[in-house]
Amino acid sequence: MGRSGSRAPGPRQRQRIRLKLAKRIDATGVLRVVSDTHRSQLRNRQDALDRLSAMVAGALKQDKKRLATQPSRAAKERRIQSKKKRSRVKSLRRPPVSD
Repeated sequence: MGRSGSRAPGPRQRQRIRLKLAKRIDATGVLRVVSDTHRSQLRNRQDALDRLSAMVAGALKQDKKRLATQPSRAAKERRIQSKKKRSRVKSLRRPPVSD
């Protein structure tokens, strides 16, 4: 809810929804949500509304920033060992050095 007390999304929120749900919006700009899980039209309509609100809420949710981490000592060691093993395999493919 914005500062004005309105529940309608503001321009920035609308833009974010358009970006996040772009694959679900057709050429006319309509976000279509369909549900046919229930036999009742009323229950399907309610299910579609629930899914729509969940999609919009998910689109408006801010992504967490990724924390940069350093590789562990064991990970570095594994990387070096795999590089050495690969180097050995490739060196065995070379023709023998003649003196």
